[in-house]
Amino acid sequence: MTETGMLSVVRRGHTYQVRYASSDPYSLDRPAYLCPDEGTLGALLLQWGIDAWSIHQAVTELRQGRIAVLPMVSAQAQRGVPA
Repeated sequence: MTETGMLSVVRRGHTYQVRYASSDPYSLDRPAYLCPDEGTLGALLLQWGIDAWSIHQAVTELRQGRIAVLPMVSAQAQRGVPA
């Protein structure tokens, strides 16, 4: 079983805030996940199945003060990772 949604990443000082929003309107919201640094953020995104090129693009956007939004499909086993 898979679930589709979006990840949004915002830089807050030296940390990164990651939120997952499901495409299913009946799905429960999940709390934001805080990454203390860029390396942890990259590892989390890799764990969620985001490809290296997309992670590089997201980090580039974040370094310029923008928000990064990434589409994703998660397997049931992956869903609890950033909660």
